[in-house]
Amino acid sequence: MKVAIVGIGQIAEAHISEIIQIPNIEIVALVDLRSSPLRALCEKYDIASSFNSCTEMLATSKPDVVHITTPPGPHLSLAKECIESGAHVYIEKPLTITHTEAEQLIEFAERYKKKVYLGANRFFAPEQQKALDLIKQGSIGRIAHIDTIFSYDLQGIFGRQVMTNPKHWIAQLPGQIFQNNLNHPLATIVPFLSDDLEIKPWAADWSGNGVVNEELRVSIIDKTNHLTANIIFTSNVKPSVFKTRYFGSKQTVSIDNYTHSYVLETAPTLPGILGNIFNIRKTAKSLKKQFWLELYGFFFGKRTYFSDMKESFEHFYRCVRNDEELPISHKHALLASKIMQDIFDQIGHPSDKGGAV
Repeated sequence: MKVAIVGIGQIAEAHISEIIQIPNIEIVALVDLRSSPLRALCEKYDIASSFNSCTEMLATSKPDVVHITTPPGPHLSLAKECIESGAHVYIEKPLTITHTEAEQLIEFAERYKKKVYLGANRFFAPEQQKALDLIKQGSIGRIAHIDTIFSYDLQGIFGRQVMTNPKHWIAQLPGQIFQNNLNHPLATIVPFLSDDLEIKPWAADWSGNGVVNEELRVSIIDKTNHLTANIIFTSNVKPSVFKTRYFGSKQTVSIDNYTHSYVLETAPTLPGILGNIFNIRKTAKSLKKQFWLELYGFFFGKRTYFSDMKESFEHFYRCVRNDEELPISHKHALLASKIMQDIFDQIGHPSDKGGAV
């Protein structure tokens, strides 16, 4: 399978480093407007061709799959061009600028019988997949509520770039830093939601940076599935956190996407406080086993910072090759886009004195 990558920002190199580990996949071309870093990256990874034009690349290299890793402004036009040329498309989040654009893109892809995949790679973390397996097996019963919390470091190298530059492409998005990151927590919730949703967001610029809102809280009520969900997006906690908790009628499962661990919370089998104490022991034994598995994976190169991304790519390529349903389907990608559009339509800009309730 031939793969090309359009846009060579930092995330593109992460794509390259994981793709080259996948058997029977060849990166045939890179595309970017900047010639010098483009040639340097091709030389570093021994990639045969480089182009300053996506149109020229598609005509010359004829890839089966194109990864679009540019800022989101040109996502729609680039993806449509790739699809029309016969390629399937993997798009770094966010999918498009607006929900209307997302609908246009998915309709276009389905008309051409091509797959569009939204990059939410943490969906493929082993702890997330374990939770999904438990849910699918009915182990936790009916899901009644989902909580997810995701943090973003505005003091980190990327956060500082956005905070100090109102013209940065992230600051220019309708949803700003939220739009560039919400697909991660939404990927843990959307598979369980219907379209009949009531969404109540709140956002604030508590630091008074005046460029971006940094705090977001979202309450979701699914009237069809009798399910509720809460999203906390925060830029003011340490250490970094991405945790999701599925509350079920039988059991509850909690996952930590940074430590790559999960905890299955069950009712005590022994009476009184003794039951709670022995539940601690059961949790400790489970976490000890996960520790050794993670350490083994690290030493043998199976657990890296972007190994979840590699899993995401492998799933996508397999779905393309075998014409299978995508794990994050077109329907789910559109629902995530719709939820984000609803949120951004309701919250205010930092200049609105702390956002909107």
